[in-house]
Amino acid sequence: GRLIGGAIHLLALFKKHTQSLFTNFAVAAVIYGMSLATSWLFQTPEHGLPPIWPASGVALSAMLLLGGSVWIGIFLPLCISSLVAGDPWLCTILSAHLNAMPTAFKT
Repeated sequence: GRLIGGAIHLLALFKKHTQSLFTNFAVAAVIYGMSLATSWLFQTPEHGLPPIWPASGVALSAMLLLGGSVWIGIFLPLCISSLVAGDPWLCTILSAHLNAMPTAFKT
């Protein structure tokens, strides 16, 4: 709860003070990247995957607060984290694209 609440608060602050599209991309990328990193703290030893994924709530909040045009700020951290984890590049790009784009069309 605190992670998502803090991220939403940061996104709302940046929305008030910035109108630059590049700044919105950067803010979304940094906050979403941090939430990706902290989401792995919830992983279970049996499966190696977290049962909850706070990063998705942060991504949705970023899209709703900053607009659907910041999808690239969600796409890039997903690609980077998957490549660092050792996933094949084609799977990484397709997975990140499929995760980031639907929300962009909804807003």
